[in-house]
Amino acid sequence: MEYATELLKTFIALFVIINPLAIIPVYLSLTGGMDLPTKNRVVKISAISTFCVLFISAVAGEIILKIFGISIPAFQVGGGILLSTISYNMMMAKDEQRTQTPEEKADSAGKGIGIAVVPLTIPMLTGPGTMSLAIVTASKYHSFLGYFYIIVSAALISVIIYYIFKSADKIKRMIGITGMNILTKVLSLLLMALAIELIADGVRLLLPGLNLMHV
Repeated sequence: MEYATELLKTFIALFVIINPLAIIPVYLSLTGGMDLPTKNRVVKISAISTFCVLFISAVAGEIILKIFGISIPAFQVGGGILLSTISYNMMMAKDEQRTQTPEEKADSAGKGIGIAVVPLTIPMLTGPGTMSLAIVTASKYHSFLGYFYIIVSAALISVIIYYIFKSADKIKRMIGITGMNILTKVLSLLLMALAIELIADGVRLLLPGLNLMHV
């Protein structure tokens, strides 16, 4: 039961921060004018790329931290602060993950398959906060479990992204902009709670003398 709970927490945290529903308007804008086969390739590449980014972050993240001499607890605190900032921006309709640079806008204007990776996958679906969460989750268990939680969650989310983008037009008509905004607000509260848990766990490990109660 505990394993299922941790897997569910990992899945929810990743899904909330990735928030593919919020990408629907951008996806529709970037793929406007494309024929159906091209759109299908964009959807498929985006889903696969999202899984690859999460997988690489989980597997190689701890190694990178060791190279730079950064401890897992310190990264937990930093990642938690980053996630809390993202959740706040989501709540206040300032979702910085969805912002495109002028270069990205110019690149996407070509309507090529490349938009499936940049900017759809990076940074819109998998920005710094998503990568940080994957690294922290994989690292804090110090066992195969961390990788298992991330890989399974990443696989499920990639499948969800695939079907959400495939049904983007229908979802937008059914939920509407207002509905997606409301959903984003609710999900941002969940992400804030998970961010605070990360910060509390990291501080407790960095400063064991404080005897903080486990969140």
